[in-house]
Amino acid sequence: MREPALDEPVIVLTGARSGSTLLRQILDTHPDLACPPETNIVKTCAQIAGAFGATGEYAGDDLPAPAREAIQDVVARLFGDYLSKRGKVRWCDKSLGTAPFAEWLLKLYPKARFVCLYRHCMDVVHSGLEASPWGLVGYGFEQFAGVRGTNSVSALTAYWVEHTRRIREFERAHADRCVRVHYERLVADPETAAAEVFAALGARPEPGITARCFGGPPSALGPGDHKIRSTGRITADSVGRGVRIPVGLIPAAQLIMVNHLLTELGYTPVDDAWRDSPCPPVLLAGADGDRTAGNGGSRSLGGEVARTLLEKIGDVFYARMAAGLPRIAPPDGAGTFDLVAYHADEHRLARCWRVRPAARTVTEVEPGADPGADWLVTGDVETWLSVLADRVNMSSCVRSGALRYITPRDGRALADAAASADPDIAELARSEHRLALVRRLLGLAGYAEEVAGRDELPLV
Repeated sequence: MREPALDEPVIVLTGARSGSTLLRQILDTHPDLACPPETNIVKTCAQIAGAFGATGEYAGDDLPAPAREAIQDVVARLFGDYLSKRGKVRWCDKSLGTAPFAEWLLKLYPKARFVCLYRHCMDVVHSGLEASPWGLVGYGFEQFAGVRGTNSVSALTAYWVEHTRRIREFERAHADRCVRVHYERLVADPETAAAEVFAALGARPEPGITARCFGGPPSALGPGDHKIRSTGRITADSVGRGVRIPVGLIPAAQLIMVNHLLTELGYTPVDDAWRDSPCPPVLLAGADGDRTAGNGGSRSLGGEVARTLLEKIGDVFYARMAAGLPRIAPPDGAGTFDLVAYHADEHRLARCWRVRPAARTVTEVEPGADPGADWLVTGDVETWLSVLADRVNMSSCVRSGALRYITPRDGRALADAAASADPDIAELARSEHRLALVRRLLGLAGYAEEVAGRDELPLV
C-alpha cells in the first residue's frame, strides 16, 4: 500500500436529504478511500484560519505559512491515524454545509477533488418534511424555518436554493476539480455512477462496489441519514415523491429561482405540466425509466410484481365500479374523471380507468394520453391498495398528497387549495363532493365489513 496522500482529499459538496450518506457509504467501501460520518473538518479548518486572522497573524485571503502548517497538522493528525487504521490512502469528507468553504479549502489543498451531489428540489422538500415531521429541526433547516414562518415547504425550498446555488457556483468556477452526481442517476444505475466518480477522482475501478457497500460490518456511528442503518440495497423508491408537495406553497418569485437552477442542472422544471402529470414526472433525462436488471440497482418490488399488483387493483376497481355505478346519483359537476394507479419505483408502469358516472361506464385508457377527463385522482399502487382495504382514510391520503386530486383545467391540486392561506371555498366544496362520489363508487363506506373474509386484495 502506498503512503497516505493527505494533500489529495475528496470533498462532497451537498445539501441535506440529497443522498450524501449513500454516497459516503460507496466511497468508504472503496479500498483506497476513507469517508467517515460528518466530521465538519472543512468548517473547523476555516475556523482555525479565522482565529489566526482574529489575532492579527494575517489579513486577506492568503494564509501565512504558520497558519497553513497548523491547519494541515490538525488534518494530518486526524486523518493520518484514521487512514492508517483503515489501511487506506485518501481521506474524504461529506459534511453538510461545506460549499461556502470549498473555495478556501482548494487554496489549502490544490490537489483536492470535489463531488457535487444534486437532487431535484421537490424530492428534497418531501424528504425534509418526512425527516422532520415535528418541525424543521436538524440538517441545517432551522435558520430557514424562522424566516418563512409556518410555511415549511417554502422554508425547505429556500434551503435547497441556497445550497444548490453555492455548489453550482463552485462547480462552474472549478469544473476541472469537480465531478457532478445526480442522486436520481446514482440510485437508478449505481454501478455506472460510482464508476464515473472513481474515474474522475483518479481512483481505481471497483466493479460490484454498490452491492458490497451494505455487506460489511456497520459503519462508524455519526451524523447522517437515519435510514441508512436499515437499508440493505440501493433502490429508487423515493424518486418522484416530491410530486406530492403542494406547489402552490412555493411563492412565485421563489419558484422562478428553483426552475432556473433545475433547468441548469438538467432537471424537469416545476410547471403546469408538473402539476397536471398523473404519474410522477421523469425528473432527469436518462435517470428514470431506463433501469435494467443488470445495472447494479435494485427495484423495490420488481417489474413483474408491479404488473401483478396493477392487474389485481384493476380487477378490484372494475368490480366495485360495476357494482356501484348503477346505485349512485352523481352530484352536479361530477363530469368525467380518471382513477390512476402507478408503481412508485417503476414510473412507466401505470394504469388509468376513465369513469363516466352519467353514462354508468368505466373503461381503461392510456394514462395522460387522452385529456378528456374533467378531474382525476392518482396515486401509487401501494396507497390505493391500502385505501381499498380500508386500512387508511382516502380523504387523509388526498390531503397529505399520497393521493392527488387534480383538475387539469385549472392545474390546482386539492392539496394546494387546502394549504392556501386564502382557499377557494367553492373549489374545496366541489372537490369534496367529487371525492365523496369516488368513495361511494369504491364502496369504502362500510365496505370492509361487507367483504370481511374475502381474499380480494393482496396484502402489502
